[in-house]
Amino acid sequence: MEGTVKVNGEENAIEKYKSEIGYVPQDDVVHRKLTVRENLYYSAFLRLDRSVSAKQRQMYIDDATELLKLSHVQDTMVGGRTVRGISGGEVKRVNVGIELVANPTALFVDEATSGLDSSTAYDLVVSMSKLCYRFRWTIAIVIHQPRYSIFEVFDDVCLLGKSGKLVYFGPTTSARKYFDSIGYICPPLENPADYFLDAMSGNVQNSKQKGFKETDLYTSWEAYRKHEREERYRDGRSKSVQSTMTTVNTLDAAGLKAFNDLMRELDPENTGVVTREG
Repeated sequence: MEGTVKVNGEENAIEKYKSEIGYVPQDDVVHRKLTVRENLYYSAFLRLDRSVSAKQRQMYIDDATELLKLSHVQDTMVGGRTVRGISGGEVKRVNVGIELVANPTALFVDEATSGLDSSTAYDLVVSMSKLCYRFRWTIAIVIHQPRYSIFEVFDDVCLLGKSGKLVYFGPTTSARKYFDSIGYICPPLENPADYFLDAMSGNVQNSKQKGFKETDLYTSWEAYRKHEREERYRDGRSKSVQSTMTTVNTLDAAGLKAFNDLMRELDPENTGVVTREG
């Protein structure tokens, strides 16, 4: 596999951002014989930079326990199969908390809701959403078959088809509209998240195009993106012209002459002369 890594649009080595990135794996990485607070404590004190004071570290721990709804079990041993401890949903939140106390700016979460009931999964996703808005973090989550209320919590969604090819990437609120536009109209009582997966798997028929296959979703998305780029370009050109005309209309005679002289200098082949409206 080959490719490039870009950060904010610029090619760069991901290693440079190690201290800025957190990763929550699918499997639990908590220490079962430590309490919830002890797990967070050791993560904060071992991973944060020396310039961060002990008081600041304690504040990160307090924020994590509060936002992840762990305050009531913070002094309880995590436990496991042989030792009674906290619930499965709380264990998942401790996994997230271990990364949060390291104060990352970007957090990647791999299937954090696996093995949880829908209500517990919803609480976990909502907690992470609150973290995004409170600390201005970016959190990317891999999730399978979420209920629609969970799906709606996400600001943006990336749908990948077979071989990891892109089917849709954009605002969650626009996903249904996009699929409707290409012929996959979700029935009224169907979970849109499940319906999108069925469309990508070829389990539902396209209502607009006969013979449309799930592999055509990739080319449809590319065509849609190309059309969007062209629309943005035309809109940008139109706004630029409007802005220029507004500026010209505020110039006096001397300013207008200077403007035309500058335009001729920048584009000698342009023989037109700009005048004020009215």
